[in-house]
Amino acid sequence: MNYKEIVDVASNILSVVDEEMNRGTGRTTRLVDKAIQTLFTDKIVLVRDHFNSREAHKHLADRIMDRMHYEHPGVQVEKLHVKDILIIKLIEDE
Repeated sequence: MNYKEIVDVASNILSVVDEEMNRGTGRTTRLVDKAIQTLFTDKIVLVRDHFNSREAHKHLADRIMDRMHYEHPGVQVEKLHVKDILIIKLIEDE
């Protein structure tokens, strides 16, 4: 094995290890799932991410809105900002 082959193999191993180290635990995905279930039962959900920062709450709200758009295209939802609180509300036909 020449030097370039050794470097290529080492780089591939490091990139796999790095990818595994940076993978999430799935908490945000579970929060999105729970929020969507809550929307269908309670018609409204308070968006609070486990990192508890404004950016994280916004990211979670965006993920919820995206999933609703792609998985439930016929269902209308709106994102509301009340001070620093994000709320997603199901819009029902009248």
